[in-house]
Amino acid sequence: MKATFSLATAVRSRAAARSRSLVRAAVLVTALVSVGLLSSCATTYQPRSEGSGYGYGDFQLSATSFQVEFVGNGNTSIDNAYKFFLTRAADLALAHNYKGFYITKIQKATPDVLFAPGYAAVVGVYPRRHWGYYHSGVAITTYSPATVYSVRVPGYFGQILLVNEQIKGEPVPFDARLIYNQGMALKRQVDRRNTTIKAVVWIGTLAALGLIVASAIETSENAPYSFAGSGH
Repeated sequence: MKATFSLATAVRSRAAARSRSLVRAAVLVTALVSVGLLSSCATTYQPRSEGSGYGYGDFQLSATSFQVEFVGNGNTSIDNAYKFFLTRAADLALAHNYKGFYITKIQKATPDVLFAPGYAAVVGVYPRRHWGYYHSGVAITTYSPATVYSVRVPGYFGQILLVNEQIKGEPVPFDARLIYNQGMALKRQVDRRNTTIKAVVWIGTLAALGLIVASAIETSENAPYSFAGSGH
């Protein structure tokens, strides 16, 4: 009696499974990097996006009065948030042919508060029959209290008044051109930092993906193609 078997098939099957796992790991790494890039960069001077909610926004109240806001993400300093708030005010002044502006009302953004409700989990051991008798069930209840999380949101909200000269009895207004130029310089600085962060993360990611792919290829190439034995 003769039996023929192939160990190569089993080895190559395991190699293929490992290769698929490595490919899935590569896809997961890429996805995590995409999320990491979005979360590691600071908010620059940009219109407030519907997706993230970060950036500047404004609403015209009258011919010379506007409501202005700037909200940054967790990587944005409160100082930069204030400077970008001023930049938006200066931008509006110049766009409407005014030389300066006053801040008539301003306040810091309040933190986002997230509420996680508590819950109770009940685990029951139902009545059962043993040696002809029914035993009562037992219920164990586990309580989890409600939790409140406070998320840091650096930002400013306020109202501005556009002017071309100093109002009598009031301090000198903000110089719109000077503030705008300083804000654009800060924007370039933040953009350069964000670009550097993205480049470093992507280089590290490509290196990791290269190692994963090389390992998958090596695993596939080193698997034997055939192995046969016989026995009586």
